[in-house]
Amino acid sequence: MKNKLLVSAILLSMCIMRLFAEPISFSGGYTQLKMQQDHQVIQLKEGAHVTIGSLSIDADTIEISGKDYALLTCSGTVLVKDSDKGLTIRCNEISYDRSSQIIRVNSFIELDDTSDALHATASGLSYNRGSGKIDLQVAVKLYHDADGKLMKCNADYLSFDTEQNNLALLGNAKVTYAKDIYDAQAISVDLKDNRITMDGSIRGTVND
Repeated sequence: MKNKLLVSAILLSMCIMRLFAEPISFSGGYTQLKMQQDHQVIQLKEGAHVTIGSLSIDADTIEISGKDYALLTCSGTVLVKDSDKGLTIRCNEISYDRSSQIIRVNSFIELDDTSDALHATASGLSYNRGSGKIDLQVAVKLYHDADGKLMKCNADYLSFDTEQNNLALLGNAKVTYAKDIYDAQAISVDLKDNRITMDGSIRGTVND
């Protein structure tokens, strides 16, 4: 009887979650519904999977909680895919707020963007799905296939606007493009035409 009540409660929770802007569905080999004060918490384990619109998340453990089930906390081997943007994020933990549409990671991440032919690593990430803006921080490294030539970007902080296809590098910014090297406090790169703009103290080495 208890198992039937648990299943019914989980199915009801799924129906409630579909009332909001982006439908959310989930699955897991082990699923548990917890009551914490005035709200419920759904915990998924063993092949935990969540789909929210074009976003899919796989992890060892996923916890869905908060008002209107807005907060997702994922841990273990985490794989995030946003099919609309061509983005893939790999990390060990993330949090996602459905109300603000912001993904946050406070540990090492790997990012792949098939739309812009780039791969990046960093020690933290904030991704606003609504605006399409991705902020990478701490020891950022980014590799971009620029018309068949490799472009390497390094910075303390990097902002990637997926809508405008633009990179903004801040702090110890360095771009290596083909055989040319550019160093500055701030560098911006337009991925549409691979145009590089530098500000502040600038150093460069250009090879013919």
